[in-house]
Amino acid sequence: MHSTQLEKLEQGLREVLRLLERDESGGAALPAEHPAVEAADACELMLPQPLTATTLAQAARHKIDNVQVLLARAREHEKLPPEAQLAADEGYLVGEEDIATQRDDSSMPRPH
Repeated sequence: MHSTQLEKLEQGLREVLRLLERDESGGAALPAEHPAVEAADACELMLPQPLTATTLAQAARHKIDNVQVLLARAREHEKLPPEAQLAADEGYLVGEEDIATQRDDSSMPRPH
């Protein structure tokens, strides 16, 4: 994910928190029509159960923490030269089967 996408996601999650700060429902369940719930849905945040202002705020903060880690990685990746970015991207696309095949190949004796 590009840093701009992650920044937008973080802004959306912070909007969820802002909307919850104004909420006075306490520990009561939040309806699906609640502005904070709708904002969380827009961010594709998995809604906690039970869905209260407290649990939704915790979920949003946890997701913000994760997004900040990904954002730092994305920014570092974007600083790399294009060739290094491509090599890094290809490394991310290596699957478990590719790794297992590589291990099998490396255990075979090499011809001299």
